[in-house]
Amino acid sequence: MAKVRITDLEKEFGLQGRTIRQVLRKAGLKAPETGIEGFGPRARYEWTEDSEELEKVRSILKEFVDSKGKRTNRTKQEEELEEDEELEQEELEDEDDEDEEEDSEDDEEED
Repeated sequence: MAKVRITDLEKEFGLQGRTIRQVLRKAGLKAPETGIEGFGPRARYEWTEDSEELEKVRSILKEFVDSKGKRTNRTKQEEELEEDEELEQEELEDEDDEDEEEDSEDDEEED
């Protein structure tokens, strides 16, 4: 039977491999053991086509993609980044306001 890997899921769901692995770990799934001893990966994100595990993986990813459109399930990191960007924007606006005030004061002194 064919093996389905992260690269296949990337194409299927339009997500980066890193994001797929994060979503699966967050859902409590781990990479299946490969059975390789010695050199090489001990676990690999690959599943046999038509397996129950793959169905579960696909349903988790489908749910993630669906919720992503709603933006209700933002991660804490995404929220912090958004807050940081807002603060930076406010600081830039404050600096602009201060510059404008200084310019107007300079104009008044010249008169």
